[in-house]
Amino acid sequence: MNQPYPRERSRLRCFLAALVSGLILITANAHEAWRPWLGGHVTADWARVLWVINLGAGAHVAANLLLLVTCPPLLRRVCESFFAVTALITVAVLSAVFPFEGITVLMRGVLLFGFVAASVHLIKKLFKLTMGGTKPNPVHH
Repeated sequence: MNQPYPRERSRLRCFLAALVSGLILITANAHEAWRPWLGGHVTADWARVLWVINLGAGAHVAANLLLLVTCPPLLRRVCESFFAVTALITVAVLSAVFPFEGITVLMRGVLLFGFVAASVHLIKKLFKLTMGGTKPNPVHH
């Protein structure tokens, strides 16, 4: 049975996810203020990836606010698949732009793990989206 509105716990998750993504948007775009505190680890190249961070976080804010209002299983699955796609794009752009000098092995490993995890998540969500299902799962972000 399609639920037009998510349960209270799911609504709280959607609200918190939108809030965190909004805070990420604000923090990422205020990079001129916080970048000097990091001792050169984040360079001016940050501006080259800001568009993808804005895209991903903005999409998360919009989709989670939509899911806060209405949450039919099909819409939730489409949004979750979209979240996975934006995560893949973000990881790909970050790894292409930043050389991560000094901590290259660690950061490349983290990015590789993120890429694999987002890929598996996307495959899982696309499978659920195409196969449907009779019993909706709780909202996960």
